[in-house]
Amino acid sequence: MTALTGGTSKSKDHAKAAGELRAALSGRPDAPAADRALRELIALKGDVEYGTKVPTTAQATSLVRRARLLVELAGEIIDGR
Repeated sequence: MTALTGGTSKSKDHAKAAGELRAALSGRPDAPAADRALRELIALKGDVEYGTKVPTTAQATSLVRRARLLVELAGEIIDGR
């Protein structure tokens, strides 16, 4: 985020990260998908992290797909695409 925008917040509100990501990616056609992917990951973060909810195979597959989208996007940005 810092490399794209010159800074980042240090908020404990993880939902703000999705808004920061969208702003950092403004102008890129994949910004809405990245924003959505991060929001979906954040939405289940607490349940999965603290073990209050074990995701189903379908949910886990979806979460991995969302994470891969973000990793691939980061790779494209690093590579200058």
